[in-house]
Amino acid sequence: MSYEPTKEEIGLTKYLPSSWLDEVLPAPQRNVNDFIHRLEDGGWIMMPKDEADQDEEFWRTTLAPGDIVAFSVHEWYGWMTIHVNDDGSVDDGEVPDKANCLCLGGEVETMVDNVNDLVEYGAGEPLKPGSYDITAYYWADTEAHFRFVVDADGKGQFEPCAAALLARPATAAEGSAE
Repeated sequence: MSYEPTKEEIGLTKYLPSSWLDEVLPAPQRNVNDFIHRLEDGGWIMMPKDEADQDEEFWRTTLAPGDIVAFSVHEWYGWMTIHVNDDGSVDDGEVPDKANCLCLGGEVETMVDNVNDLVEYGAGEPLKPGSYDITAYYWADTEAHFRFVVDADGKGQFEPCAAALLARPATAAEGSAE
């Protein structure tokens, strides 16, 4: 159960519930509503879209109207090659500036946030001159927050909401709804 993006997904913005971030991930989705599933008893659950990942209990979250879920924003840039030159300089023209997760040979244990660190630390030691295949992707530093709602027709969906609602209740000086 690990997310293996396709070539068609390169550069597409996708979302994954932040609480699910780990070394092994289900596939992020373009639409946060793709994680919503209606149970036979009428309840709601958030789980991966791909059937192969749906049995993993860690990725099953009960939903109730009003629940706010934090999502991490992700873009995958694919496999690319960097070249370490004899003088230590690097040709990395394919690596997008936005990429903040780079892995040597796709191995998550080698993850760094920039090409220079990848060359310096490699797989435990500096990379020698030569060509190296890497994966590059982006995870946003901030989360996108969505509130789960059920409309009059009984359809469950996420609606964007302000992250400040999660942070703390309003103080007396700011006013409150009480």
